[in-house]
Amino acid sequence: MRGLGLFGFNVLLGAVAGTACGILLRCLPATLPSLASVFTQFGIAGLLVGATVGVGAVVGPRPPLGPSRCAFAQVLVVLSSGIGGLVGSLFPHVLASADRAVHQALENRGIVVGSWLGAAAGTLIEIIHVTRMRRGEADRRK
Repeated sequence: MRGLGLFGFNVLLGAVAGTACGILLRCLPATLPSLASVFTQFGIAGLLVGATVGVGAVVGPRPPLGPSRCAFAQVLVVLSSGIGGLVGSLFPHVLASADRAVHQALENRGIVVGSWLGAAAGTLIEIIHVTRMRRGEADRRK
């Protein structure tokens, strides 16, 4: 899998995994409105995770990562985002005003999320992680 195919794989994997996690977490009946709501809240987040990993896996002079390493990177994004959300929820007095402002802006657009801190931390950590994975992969091929 090279270039555009690997990027598409990552975006599709992220969207499907995000939607599946949303369905499991919400325990909703499988009706069209509930699935649309789950995709809006969880699937789009998965699309962003997939796009982040996909871009990191293919852009640049180093050889692209394999699909299994990309899937592993996406799992790490989910875990680091969850840990970031947990840490953010443990210190609500520190992040309360910024979190309220972000939640209000997103609710005005019809999106409800748990914590923006987890997503931001996970994305930053994953950009660093994918870059290191590609560097290690290139070093092993020499």
